[in-house]
Amino acid sequence: MPSKKRATPVSLQPLDALFGTNEETTNGISEIAIGSLHPFTNHPFQVRDDKKMEELAESITQYGVLVPGIVRLRESGGYELVAGHRRKRACELAGLEIMPVIIKDLTDDEATVIMVDSNIQQEELLISEKAFAYKMKYEALKRHGKRSDLTSCQLGKKLAAEEVSQNTGDSSRQILRYKITDPEQFSMEISGKVFTEKKEPYLEYFATECDEFHDMGAYEKSTDVNQIAAVYEKYRENPETAYLGCSMGIIYRDPEDSYYDEAEFAIVKGNTVFGNLMDDVRFYGELVLVREGIEKIHKALPDYKYVPMRDVREAMYPEKMTTEQLAEAMDEIAEAFDPYEYRDNVEMGENTVQEVMLDLQSGNIHYYVSYLKDIVDEECDLSVRAGVLMERLKAYEPELPKDMEPMVYVNYCEKSELENPRCQKLSDLDSKTVEQDKAWYADRNPNTNEPKTTAQMFFTVYYVEKGDKMLHHFQGKIDIGTGNGGIISQLRVQ
Repeated sequence: MPSKKRATPVSLQPLDALFGTNEETTNGISEIAIGSLHPFTNHPFQVRDDKKMEELAESITQYGVLVPGIVRLRESGGYELVAGHRRKRACELAGLEIMPVIIKDLTDDEATVIMVDSNIQQEELLISEKAFAYKMKYEALKRHGKRSDLTSCQLGKKLAAEEVSQNTGDSSRQILRYKITDPEQFSMEISGKVFTEKKEPYLEYFATECDEFHDMGAYEKSTDVNQIAAVYEKYRENPETAYLGCSMGIIYRDPEDSYYDEAEFAIVKGNTVFGNLMDDVRFYGELVLVREGIEKIHKALPDYKYVPMRDVREAMYPEKMTTEQLAEAMDEIAEAFDPYEYRDNVEMGENTVQEVMLDLQSGNIHYYVSYLKDIVDEECDLSVRAGVLMERLKAYEPELPKDMEPMVYVNYCEKSELENPRCQKLSDLDSKTVEQDKAWYADRNPNTNEPKTTAQMFFTVYYVEKGDKMLHHFQGKIDIGTGNGGIISQLRVQ
């Protein structure tokens, strides 16, 4: 810290008094270049590029800096910030080149007290930040003889806490939870135990114009995933550097463990977020922090295709699925993709679960596997889900209910009213066709004596034989209105 000491004691004024009257504020504000503003020496408070910083930058962009910072001259040139470190950073993010400040003639200790008091009421301060700030304020008060009894036993502790607590928002009781009289061991004390701040792992996000060799193109990184996502999209849209193959990813940071620190993983390539690239990465792929980072990238690029990590994919469907579950899942995914290629003669929105169940129970798996593979190869939003469902389908083993009645699926009928429902019990369809055949056969043309109405029906019958693990099936055709009876009687004749 620059040496600029005077023997006068520190005067603890309210923060509002530091800005003077309205007239003083109006006349005493200077516009200083951002580059000339330097951080306070040993500034204990971190300036974080977080959501609140984004909001502050947006406010400054719209309204300007409403409260000027406080600075003092530096012996080495420029100005030292006493209050306004976050405002300075927000001005930089907002693209401003100058910042309004009030220039004060302050000693080191006066500046320290103002610096602490103007920052200590911030939300979400770390324990270490508060502890070091209170230590700085305590030392400043003690050096200038503000209170000569601050260093004497238990009473001294209490008096020191009362002095330090002024303008901080913390009570003297809260201050006493800090060892403010021991400059060598300044940390929080609770129930006789001393706790020190641990620096937790965190993620940075990067975007690079050249995925393989970063130094061949532009490279940016930040803890702000939305900022890096915007940079990545800018790289993608640049035709001059598109050939380099840009990417976006995560950087795992662990200040406490240099072995794992700074591990970098590309996650986004082209228009796809490849969370599955972390499937087989040991340690990092198991971390909740990394998984959350991938999800944040997905949310920052909502229009991109997304391939989640293996366990997320596996959770899309149960590991072992029943026939009905598989049929319902197939019906749902086909409706979203292309129902017309799914099953012949099926209309949009038509429920096909029952007939798919019969197909699966009769062992017709390959058709549906092939259909799902087409969806996977399409590389669309449904591709990941289709891939998981395809694996479930390959592992499927048909289960047949006991005493299952023969079922029939109507592939086509010249009279559409007889097609519904497409899938039903063979006995039910037989009753319908018997009645319809009788009615049409009786309604004859008087000139030709031929039935006025006849219709052909094409169908597939499914049935089970004792001891079999799959349904048997065969296809057939009958003529309705010819007087030959229903489906069962005609099948017997055939």
